[in-house]
Amino acid sequence: MADSARARALSTMGSVNTAAMLCGYLIGAPVVAVLGPAGGLVLAGLGTTTMVGMGVAVTWWLTHRRPAQHQTGLTHPGPQIPVSPDRT
Repeated sequence: MADSARARALSTMGSVNTAAMLCGYLIGAPVVAVLGPAGGLVLAGLGTTTMVGMGVAVTWWLTHRRPAQHQTGLTHPGPQIPVSPDRT
């Protein structure tokens, strides 16, 4: 990440975490009141596992997908430029 964007990225991450905690309190209180503490903990664990799994799946998909041919406009990989062994 570029140094110029690092502060904004960390600030955004902190804001998202704070908003997620607030949502967790608002949603979690009625759930714990209905299911009890043990049921609320199990539901929170299942929710966390599901969200982490979705994050891993989306990250994998984004890093392993190939751009569609119509997006790049290329019909071949491009010119192959030979590099001599003495050049680094």
